[in-house]
Amino acid sequence: MVGHADGITFSQPLGDTNVLIKAPGAKGVRIENQTGVKTDWRGYAVMPYATVYRYNRVALDTNTMDNHTDVENNVSSVVPTEGALVRAAFDTRIGVRAIITARLGGRPLPFGAIVRETASGITSMVGDDGQIYLSGLPLKGELFIQWGEGKTRVVSPPTPWRRIA
Repeated sequence: MVGHADGITFSQPLGDTNVLIKAPGAKGVRIENQTGVKTDWRGYAVMPYATVYRYNRVALDTNTMDNHTDVENNVSSVVPTEGALVRAAFDTRIGVRAIITARLGGRPLPFGAIVRETASGITSMVGDDGQIYLSGLPLKGELFIQWGEGKTRVVSPPTPWRRIA
């Protein structure tokens, strides 16, 4: 068991040097190359027996994430000192994943237009044929789309987002 700034996290037996993994909201995610280590209901886990003064690779197994969890980068490296408990933090997005086809006047929005969800600040870009991929979206919201010389559009998709899977 490890006590830290955000609470208590249960763990396997600890070594002298350990890694506290923080992936907020990513519950039940396995840690690669660590038998039986997975995040708790808050997204915390402890990786025991880290190697001191060397890079320790900490990786979340993205195949074990649920459909409403996404992570910007699933790999982190930490270099702990002797007897340390070091933190490996991951930026997680909890919410809906969506592929949206955006059109204006029957034509797709321009490739490279910037898309931002107004409440959460999640950003993306318009791809080929006006397609936009976003993850971590709230169930209700608006998209702010900007392109060219100050051309903007605020879009309110059907709310709540139509759920497919």
